[in-house]
Amino acid sequence: VKIVPAESAIVFDTDVLEWIRGASPALDAPMTAVTMLATHAAIWLVLAFAMTCSVRTRKMGMAVIVSVLVAYIVTDLILKPIVDRPRPFEVLDLQLIVDTPSTSSFPSGHTASSFAAAAAVVYYNRRWGIPALLFASAVGISRIYLGVHWPTDVLAGAAVGVVAAFVSNGSWTG
Repeated sequence: VKIVPAESAIVFDTDVLEWIRGASPALDAPMTAVTMLATHAAIWLVLAFAMTCSVRTRKMGMAVIVSVLVAYIVTDLILKPIVDRPRPFEVLDLQLIVDTPSTSSFPSGHTASSFAAAAAVVYYNRRWGIPALLFASAVGISRIYLGVHWPTDVLAGAAVGVVAAFVSNGSWTG
């Protein structure tokens, strides 16, 4: 089953994608670095495992791990195969500066795992949560900038991540 977005969503996605990609070639390296840090949720899992080493932050670390796992299951194992949306570089004439992803576009897994981790951090520590949310936002923007996701993929990924953290935190509260 292939889900086709409405015409207005296609116009929105294309306009926003072209605007973000047109920002500046000077952003190529930082955007690539942000994406690489979030690949396979690496930065989030490293930080989460470090958090589990301290009694004070152990619950937060576990919440991040569970939230990221739930986000992965929902995005990569459930939604991507069902929606099977082509990526921007498959539809538009875009030059990629990162490796070609092998999965479908919707929703953004990088963004989902980043927002899942950031929302879990916010739940336990708002002061740490602000930079976590800013980094998660940078991950989403980087995915659009690099031409591997549509803006609506990133918005959906952010929503999946926040919901994953909300659902997961019930296991680690109290």
